[in-house]
Amino acid sequence: MQRKLCGDEHPSVASSLNNLASDLSRQRKFAEAEKLYRQALAMHRKLLGDEHPDVPQVLNNLASDFFFQRKYADAEKIHREVLAMHRKLPGDEHPDEASYINNLANDLYRQGKYVEAEKLHREALALWQKLLGDEHPDVLNSLGNLANTLEKQNKYTEAEPYHRQVLDLKMKLLGDEHISVANSLINLAKVLSNQNKYAEAEKFFRKALAMRRKLLGEEHLVVAYSLNNLAVILEFQHKYAEAEQFYRQALGIKRKRLGAAHPNIAQSLRNLVDVLKVQGKFEEVRPFAAELLDKSRKLSARPDANASNHNAYAWDLLTIEPADLRDPDAALYAVQKAVELSNGKDPNILDTWALAQQMTGDIDAAVKTEQTAVSLLQPGASTLRTALETNLSGYLVEQQSYAQAEPLLLALHKQLSDNPQSLTTQKKESIDRIIQLYDAWHTSEPSQDYDEKAAQWQTRLAQLETSSKNTD
Repeated sequence: MQRKLCGDEHPSVASSLNNLASDLSRQRKFAEAEKLYRQALAMHRKLLGDEHPDVPQVLNNLASDFFFQRKYADAEKIHREVLAMHRKLPGDEHPDEASYINNLANDLYRQGKYVEAEKLHREALALWQKLLGDEHPDVLNSLGNLANTLEKQNKYTEAEPYHRQVLDLKMKLLGDEHISVANSLINLAKVLSNQNKYAEAEKFFRKALAMRRKLLGEEHLVVAYSLNNLAVILEFQHKYAEAEQFYRQALGIKRKRLGAAHPNIAQSLRNLVDVLKVQGKFEEVRPFAAELLDKSRKLSARPDANASNHNAYAWDLLTIEPADLRDPDAALYAVQKAVELSNGKDPNILDTWALAQQMTGDIDAAVKTEQTAVSLLQPGASTLRTALETNLSGYLVEQQSYAQAEPLLLALHKQLSDNPQSLTTQKKESIDRIIQLYDAWHTSEPSQDYDEKAAQWQTRLAQLETSSKNTD
């Protein structure tokens, strides 16, 4: 219609092309939308020039279309151009500038460029707060984006206050009971969990679960995810019986809502198997373990299987209980596929590979692989770093590289001791590993008095046990 009224090249035609492309994008027809955005952009530039305000808007739409197609590098390039063009336009600061900064930050975030993304998210937040006030929805979204970017860098203590601001603002804008409020409760709980603040995290997970149950019903799939979140935090606190109860509920909902063959069932089975295993319920766990191995194997055998599928199958083969179901050789083969698909850049997959190497007798390879996994982690303390460094220390002791294991184990114990949120059981396990180090070292070098160091740590362990009993 616009072409009949105005001809093939007219600003109104360009605007109509842009609007049509936006409609296609909302329908997730991104390739068709991209074609129309390019036509609209070319027409705007030809008729209006690069400095017209409509040009950066169309460019931004095109960049967003790339973003939705996961072409993040292409989106980044165009969003940088959009931002530069907007800053050349006359006039005062405008919320559009904050939007363009935020979009560019999101492109960088998706590419793992967290340092620059953080800087830009802070810039966008400050500008939105200045122009729109502290309680605008754009400010709310910006606070969440900044919190997530900080988390990706393991800056949990910095992320926590932003998550709290998001939660407070959502409750003010949306009311105390809203599904978005429940989501923010979960985000806050997760960042607390990553700081070992398990008791407080549990409180927020319970609130989120209760809210989702009330708003969505007892058997909604999202409720299953909340049940799983709560079970995980209970397991961290060694509240295994209650964790088992919630894992069973989550599995039941998923079986009903997704069907027994759905890939998501495997992770729920994995969680239930783990909590049964730690309680020593080996016969009870057997049918769940067999089902898990079957599902995990089928997922890894699919033509579209990804690195995560192969890694999960390998992990199951290495750690499943009862132990007679394990197959380290098959696990080594599976995890090598995962390493290949991830280009050797995923610390979790490398951690699995190291365990497979250790269990198949190649301790030197296991040490090297675990060291690489640790080196790939983001700087700063994290739950994953603690787990991987603990695994590495065990491999070093087995390799008889005691001088390398000692500072690592002592540093890990100091982290636990300095953290008031650490559990007594975690500290006991840490001391046990140090005692095992010095016992093995003494056996290897009996003249070096490592037995005395082991005895000193035995005394510390006894004191901790006495202190914990008195506290109880």
